[in-house]
Amino acid sequence: MIKDYIFPILTLSLICLIMAGALAAVNSITAPIIEFAAAERIGPVKRAILPLAEGESFVPLSLEGLPPTIEAAYTTTDNSGYIFISSIRAYGPTPIQVICGITPDGELISSDVLTHSETVGLGTRVFTTADEDFRRGVDAIAGSTITFDAYRQLLEDSFIAFDILRGRE
Repeated sequence: MIKDYIFPILTLSLICLIMAGALAAVNSITAPIIEFAAAERIGPVKRAILPLAEGESFVPLSLEGLPPTIEAAYTTTDNSGYIFISSIRAYGPTPIQVICGITPDGELISSDVLTHSETVGLGTRVFTTADEDFRRGVDAIAGSTITFDAYRQLLEDSFIAFDILRGRE
């Protein structure tokens, strides 16, 4: 009985423990590298979103009172616009993270998806057409409503944050 039941259970448990330890070790090594790469990617995206800003003139803003989806807010020292980084969970297992640029007049300059885990093809089609659809007031892109609604919510929250920040000035 021990040989038939207990031994396989102990063997599989030991294998699972070893593999969990190996995955934890790999994660502890790669997590800082991934975070650094994501931070490095945001700089050029900020400049692409707000091309009017001169150099690295982005100033972080307080998030107090802003929608909970807003993770970071920046303005420029030359008052050429605002940048918002926001995230929300949509259809995929991890949140969509979006960066959005807004002029001082309240016009959407552009937005870009920093990270997502949406279904490739149908779900990601939202990211190539959502800015134009948002500007035209289209409610959804057929077949990817959850993703589009999440993306639209992030853009709307960016405008709410913009209004709040403009009201503070």
